[in-house]
Amino acid sequence: MAHALLSLGSNLGRSAWLLEQARSRLVALPELTLLRSSRIWRTRAVGGPAGQPDFLNQALLVETTLGPEGLLQAALECEKALGRKRVSRWSARTLDVDLLLYEQQVRDTPELQLPHPRMSFRRFVLHPAVEIAPRMHHPVAGRSLLELLRHLEQTPPAVWITSEALWAALPAANESSAADESLAGQAGASAEQSGPLAPGGQVVSLGKILLRRASTPEQVARPNQASRAERPGSAGCSQWVAWVGRELPPGWAPPRLVVAGSFVWEEPGSDSPATCWQEAIRQVGPHLVLRFRDRGHLAEELAAALAASQGDSILGPCS
Repeated sequence: MAHALLSLGSNLGRSAWLLEQARSRLVALPELTLLRSSRIWRTRAVGGPAGQPDFLNQALLVETTLGPEGLLQAALECEKALGRKRVSRWSARTLDVDLLLYEQQVRDTPELQLPHPRMSFRRFVLHPAVEIAPRMHHPVAGRSLLELLRHLEQTPPAVWITSEALWAALPAANESSAADESLAGQAGASAEQSGPLAPGGQVVSLGKILLRRASTPEQVARPNQASRAERPGSAGCSQWVAWVGRELPPGWAPPRLVVAGSFVWEEPGSDSPATCWQEAIRQVGPHLVLRFRDRGHLAEELAAALAASQGDSILGPCS
């Protein structure tokens, strides 16, 4: 029997009822035994179309004789039976059933990635999961789920982007809409307070997140010389700091998130992106490491990752 961790989510229809039905359907499988279930947590929608309702999220720890592929198939069948329709990416949905961890297995195929490639920085995944499996180990990050959540809670809003090519592909603030121009002005004021920015491509605008490139490690360790928490600006924008380069400065404390990978048209090599960047991942823990389709995909993934790591994405348990 193998232990596996599942994540349930819904923000469309009778969400609480749908989570209950999903749990009942999965538990009814003869190859699966429910060991523990978390409370239901209310969280903000992250990524996808704007204006979505809040989500309800829950985690399940199960024991199963199914292999990872069989368990994934059971999850997909559960989604379909309860009305899941895939309209657009990260849109409102009746039900998500994600396979997060299966023992300590690591997979990277078109059909299945283990661990789930975005679980290490998503608070809406980690809060419920830590309730039922705090010491469960993430085999790529090298940390327990509780350690990953504490890292998100205790680090400033700073991200390590491991490639100049990735940074250069992100939308500069002056490429954004006129409504976002005020955000660039906020970044300039923040830069004056915390020291000079690195030359060239200093500010990136990702919707409601403003990402400012640092020129010194001190700017990353103490973003804006202020609170360690994300600080919304006057336009409702959360301000982050980025360190760009293949290595962190010696002796510098890890940031909240590491972003690495490559674009699909680049030479893929024989290893998965996570394997190529294993040392960087182990330094930080939470990580977004993918092969990105294009600039838009990179910006979409990064904006959602930063938002999902913020404390304001969690509204709290429902009971």
